[in-house]
Amino acid sequence: MPCKCSVPACRGNYDEANKVAVFSFPNDENLRAEWLRAIPWKDLNVKKNSKVCEKHFKDGEVLRLSTFYIEK
Repeated sequence: MPCKCSVPACRGNYDEANKVAVFSFPNDENLRAEWLRAIPWKDLNVKKNSKVCEKHFKDGEVLRLSTFYIEK
């Protein structure tokens, strides 16, 4: 089962045909706060396993080194 985006109302990775990359929230408190400010959702409850999909990043903010998916 692919990781799903934790942002409410986001459907990132719910469609099997349109996979998107997902990222764990950073452990660094300052960087995590910056991510939370960039997500237009107040009081987002971030947990250890929470993820954010690439749809919430601007062009150029995600560095792609290769493209592949591991099927389980």
